[in-house]
Amino acid sequence: SGRGHYCMSQKKNHEVAVMGEEVARMAREHGVTCIVDIGSGKGYLAHELAARHGLRVVGVDSRPVNTEGATRYHAKLSREQASQAKRTGGSFRPVTAFMGPEQARDFVPFLRDEGGVELT
Repeated sequence: SGRGHYCMSQKKNHEVAVMGEEVARMAREHGVTCIVDIGSGKGYLAHELAARHGLRVVGVDSRPVNTEGATRYHAKLSREQASQAKRTGGSFRPVTAFMGPEQARDFVPFLRDEGGVELT
């Protein structure tokens, strides 16, 4: 099994693993349990944070093709990876939304009302 994800290059796997470790370290230091990944693309980092580090992650991307890709990616995860996410208590939810400066003020209500996400 290992740490690699089947659809990423070796370089991308390395980048996601290193960034995941760093974000998880900072989250632990500051008592953060929910991460909002703006510009999350296909959700590779979000999955890393949820499955390996037990964080709740909301992945926001403006392109439906990316959030649909993230949903497909997570559906194809191996049983081991799905089991790991369940054990760590992490979760991932992709949301399609454009977040420019004007939308930032309404971001948390949007996630709650439209995305079904409770940020606590």
